[in-house]
Amino acid sequence: MKRLFFLFCFPLWICSHVSAQQIRPLEPDTEDAIWVLKAAGYEFFKFDLSALKDKTYEIQFFLKEVDSTGTNEKIRFGLGVTREFLQDIPEKIRSNFTPIDSLSGLCKLVDYMSLYLLPYNDSTKLVSLCGKYHACKVPMNLRSVENGKQRYLYASRPFKLNEFKSGVDIPLVLYGSFWYDSLMEGHRFCGASEIDPDMSTKILQHIPHYYIIGIRLTETN
Repeated sequence: MKRLFFLFCFPLWICSHVSAQQIRPLEPDTEDAIWVLKAAGYEFFKFDLSALKDKTYEIQFFLKEVDSTGTNEKIRFGLGVTREFLQDIPEKIRSNFTPIDSLSGLCKLVDYMSLYLLPYNDSTKLVSLCGKYHACKVPMNLRSVENGKQRYLYASRPFKLNEFKSGVDIPLVLYGSFWYDSLMEGHRFCGASEIDPDMSTKILQHIPHYYIIGIRLTETN
């Protein structure tokens, strides 16, 4: 009788064990969507400007290109100011704005900025800088890592962010080409997770072509 009872229980244990190994479907979440976008070549960066709320700064966007010949400033233009008061707005349209702070008349405040790297085609990447009240989109032309072939391998690195000075360029993101490593017999882009603002990071000695994306904040009052 004991033997029969054991034989009866053994198959049930096997069934229970198999059931525990079952793979179940899950609903994709926001993290999954972000990974899909990154795999497709989209990259995202966000910067907190809330510490600047007590002063007004003019915002400039700049893009610099660097290779063996030196540094070339590709573009630079203004993106408005970090904050604006009702008194700064022409009286004719002032009624269209609702103050954030009724006491001071503050009606606009840029407390963050987002930077996106967007795929356009194999040889072009778009950089977009967005705030609450402004946005820009600029192309970056890429170079093949192999002569005579159309093979574009690039990666991004954020810059270390220290205290900034008014009227001085603030590099935010570096976007650079892979380089050929003869020891590995292949192309790579590794060695540092952040770039020093003074451009002393060692991997910069190896990157043949890169862009520096950044802003300049100039205090107005």
